[in-house]
Amino acid sequence: ERDAQEANEAVRIAREAERKEAEENRLQGETRQRLVDKSKYLMESYTDNSKKELEVYLEHQILLNKSASYVTGSKGVGTSNNDGQIEYFTKKKAELEKHHAALDESIEKVREFIKEAEKSKKSTKEMDVDELAKPADIHSAQMLVLSAENAAIEDALYYLGKGLSGDRLTLDVHLKVVRRLAKRQFLIKAHLLKIGQVKAAECNKGRGHW
Repeated sequence: ERDAQEANEAVRIAREAERKEAEENRLQGETRQRLVDKSKYLMESYTDNSKKELEVYLEHQILLNKSASYVTGSKGVGTSNNDGQIEYFTKKKAELEKHHAALDESIEKVREFIKEAEKSKKSTKEMDVDELAKPADIHSAQMLVLSAENAAIEDALYYLGKGLSGDRLTLDVHLKVVRRLAKRQFLIKAHLLKIGQVKAAECNKGRGHW
């Protein structure tokens, strides 16, 4: 009878391990698919933006060609104004070419990322969780760490409530821990808000150059 119980327990443990493994494989597959979909969306967005910028560039180029006689001063217009026209279009062209080069580079990176994601999707090798989210800059890295800590505190507060309702924690211990966690969570959210404002300001500043 003891051998039968041990055998049943071994079977139960094996089935539970298989269930967990299947669940992990399902979650990994969903995560990889989301990455592929997000990458395709980013590449399409970059392509659309590039086309729009190219159209603007062509419009400027047409205007530049049409106004060549005016810009070169063949109509007797003052040279200082003509020089300003030439300088404006020359700078605009250089800016657009630089922007298009950056877009081309970004699109190529996205394509490489999609290829790697497709390979990872077909591979049975376990994916490193840290590889799923790589911050683009220091502010993004800070937001990722703070968001993870905020989520951990949310989980902790939930289980503290469960512990109190299940009489596994006394009220004074519960309140003491909750106060400490709530204070830390408030600071985290304030920090996240500040970082978001900084990133928004940087984004608006970058747009201002265009």
